[in-house]
Amino acid sequence: MAVTQQEISKRQTTIAATEDPQEKAALMIDLGLDMLYGGEIENAQKLLANAEKICEKIGFQDGFGRIYLGRAAINYFNADYTTSTTLANQAIEIFLKTGNKEDLAETYTNLGMAHWSQGDYSIALDYTFKGLQLYQEAEAEGRISYAVYLLGGYYLDLKDSDNAEKYFSQAYEMSSREGAPPFSLARSCIGLANVALQRKQLNKALDYLTKAEKIQTEGGEYFGLSRTYNDLGKVYRRLNEADKALEYYGKSLDIRLQANDKQALVTTYLDLGEFNIEQDQLELALNYLQNGLKWAEKLNARVKIYRAHLLLSQVYESIQDFDKAFHHLKQHNDFKEQVIGKDANLRIRNLETQMAKERSEKEAEIYRLRNVELKKLYEEIEQQNEEITSSIEYARRIQDAMLPLDESIEVYRDYAFILYQPRDIVSGDFYWIYSRPSPEDPSKKLVFTAAVDCTGHGVPGAFMSMIGKDLLDNIIIAQGTIAPSDILHQMDMGVRKALNQDQTDNQDGMDLAITVVDEANECVYFAGANNPLVYFQHNQMHYIKGSKFGIGGGKYTQNKVFEQHAIQIDTCTELYIFSDGYQDQFGGPNNKKFMKPRFRNLLVDIHNLPMHEQYAILENTLVNWMGDESQVDDILVMGIRLGALEESQG
Repeated sequence: MAVTQQEISKRQTTIAATEDPQEKAALMIDLGLDMLYGGEIENAQKLLANAEKICEKIGFQDGFGRIYLGRAAINYFNADYTTSTTLANQAIEIFLKTGNKEDLAETYTNLGMAHWSQGDYSIALDYTFKGLQLYQEAEAEGRISYAVYLLGGYYLDLKDSDNAEKYFSQAYEMSSREGAPPFSLARSCIGLANVALQRKQLNKALDYLTKAEKIQTEGGEYFGLSRTYNDLGKVYRRLNEADKALEYYGKSLDIRLQANDKQALVTTYLDLGEFNIEQDQLELALNYLQNGLKWAEKLNARVKIYRAHLLLSQVYESIQDFDKAFHHLKQHNDFKEQVIGKDANLRIRNLETQMAKERSEKEAEIYRLRNVELKKLYEEIEQQNEEITSSIEYARRIQDAMLPLDESIEVYRDYAFILYQPRDIVSGDFYWIYSRPSPEDPSKKLVFTAAVDCTGHGVPGAFMSMIGKDLLDNIIIAQGTIAPSDILHQMDMGVRKALNQDQTDNQDGMDLAITVVDEANECVYFAGANNPLVYFQHNQMHYIKGSKFGIGGGKYTQNKVFEQHAIQIDTCTELYIFSDGYQDQFGGPNNKKFMKPRFRNLLVDIHNLPMHEQYAILENTLVNWMGDESQVDDILVMGIRLGALEESQG
């Protein structure tokens, strides 16, 4: 994305004022990558180098991965594909270890784009589909639209305008939603314009490009404008408006000569060569095409190489140099056969289906082997099953004893609910409630509420929940810690110590949301480890994200700072904290996840109702959604209405 100088200055000021080294490094890398993709390569390199020094001091692995991702892009721009691929693979190795799906997906899609530009179509689509799948798992809608846009571009190159339009339209729809960055909408407009151009719908193409130009001009999307200008040149060429075509080609060339991405420069050289052939300016055409071929060969951009040879053969034929015309035509055919072959379109279109078929066959074989093995072990498992179940039932009684007793939460019944539904006999989710007199006014209370989602479910999750419960008891009850951010920090240290994570590969941990209701100051304090808080005031929903890391989680996630938020509660307020089990449950007519947006909309619909009715609706909605599907994870949703207790006592 393009970054204005004003925004760069503002973000540099924020970086300078940031004391936490991991946060500072992350902000520097974010800005460096934005500047890189906006064309400011030199300044981006300096920023990434400075961020790398901080990452080395604190062992910030995700930071290293994102720096490698940026440097891979720089080497790609400079046509050093070997170094670029090495750096990308180093980034992939780190992101696989840290579980960073979004940046792993970005690395895959960038590799896809690099392979496509070199004519490695099958590899390119494989990487792009991998990236798209990860973006979908991470619900990263903005990045999903980018991967879908890339697929549209690939089909456009194959002259498959129907599939290109399908993917570009999906990207356009996603980019039109509230909160989507404007440059992504401009990008989708350019894609749809090229579909229209391929179908010779010139006025439609012009409308899309005019819209893209307006968005990019207003947003300072300088390098993006070079693509729009180049495509406007193509449209006006087809409209036989040579002066306008030349004007826009010239604007595009001026920008691309200054940029580091020479792939785009080759496109403009070849388009100008073709334009000058049509204008019978053969000397100019030859100059542009020779420059284009030189850069295409340097970049190993095989698709552009065979196009350059075809256009050069046309020039030499026009000037009756038939030996050179034949040479370039032969080169064109040879390169085209290498890249496309006789059935390339069919192979590319069937790739996704073939990948799905292979996955199905593997799963079927695994299932067959599993059944053979199960038959052999059936009697032994049956014999052991009763003993195992008995042990787990005993573990459930222990876990139930850990949870707040019914009488201890009875006081909250009229203005709170807890929907707690383990997937198995024992659970990796648990809730924790505690209250104590306020140190400022002993007649008022501090009420601590936590919704905790431990790694795994069943017995492994239950073991983690025992560690979590013990830590909360010690940190809040024994030590008297009040601030949610401090509680999460101490829990993180406690989990890391309990599981010896600084010396081992153990990456277990927990995500949680914790609130502290301070009645004396009419305030709620919140901090989250990956998990959010949803609250309502005056019928308006508010959503506060938790910090982007969990409690514990291995040696690659050190130096965390958990952000604390304060909410005034001088008016009736409904608070909701929860694990991800409800929104991740499969069901409905298409057997899909319930998903975050549907869950939030459900809270919007019910938040004004009495709490026991809210509980009933959440429970019934879940049952109806699941139908015959199995529960996939532990489920925990906690709701509390502040203001109701005071009214009932008044």
